[in-house]
Amino acid sequence: MSSLLNKSNYENTILEDVNFQFNIFFITQTTIPHWHKHTELIYVLAGSVSIYINGALFVAIAGDIVFVPRDSLHSIIPKGNSRYCAILIGNTLFNYNLLDNHFKEIIYYYIYSIDNHAFLISQKHEHYILFKNIIEEILQEVKEKIDGYHIVIKGCICKFFVLVSRYIQYEKYDFNYNWEYVESLKKVFDLASKNYNTKITISEMALLTNYSKQHFCRIFKAYTGKTFIEYITLMRLEHAENLMVKTNLSITEISKITGFCTVNYFNRIFKKYKEQNPSEVRKSLKKFMA
Repeated sequence: MSSLLNKSNYENTILEDVNFQFNIFFITQTTIPHWHKHTELIYVLAGSVSIYINGALFVAIAGDIVFVPRDSLHSIIPKGNSRYCAILIGNTLFNYNLLDNHFKEIIYYYIYSIDNHAFLISQKHEHYILFKNIIEEILQEVKEKIDGYHIVIKGCICKFFVLVSRYIQYEKYDFNYNWEYVESLKKVFDLASKNYNTKITISEMALLTNYSKQHFCRIFKAYTGKTFIEYITLMRLEHAENLMVKTNLSITEISKITGFCTVNYFNRIFKKYKEQNPSEVRKSLKKFMA
């Protein structure tokens, strides 16, 4: 999800334009822990993914839909060749509707409130096909971009959350969010994102959160699905990919800038996670972006 990179794990997500705060990203790789002010719907296209949202784990398979509330700490880990799309609903997309009492009665809660919870809509749900049809219509409208598609997408989003208010019962889910852990981990992500290319130790992060090293490691893995070392490595690789596309720096220079001790180690780790060497990925990315 390189297009979402920024200098903080509080994402400045790239939306379509200032007048239409909406976008869709099609993803095959791990999305590292982050949060943003926008509401998000995850739609699994193939395979299965593990989605961590404020410490709750949702295992979603092809066809499943997961709701991620705004400001939620979340990460997505696909299994094998799985694919998913992230539908971002900007926090200002419906600003002109805020005076509408009918809108505020239902839609406002899901898009603007920070007090709601994540949920998963599986194919076993009695009304699943209604939700799936809406998601598919949104994807089709984005693909075709026929005149008026902005209005159709807004209508689809409103209908989706009206159906949620009717058919999704939160009591089916066991929410044991520990907000203290979430806020502590956000401090870690903020610090790590600004210093990812330097040596960062688990001891330093444990001290930052006032936890023991063992407790910090347990909490981090439980809330993200990754170890802290894996997280730092993935962040460095994302920044490296970004530099491959946006600059003409050599692979050796990129490896140094992103915090890898040697270019050989960088190449080995890159291939482990990306299944291609850096030069191959750079070539394919630049071709795609051309």
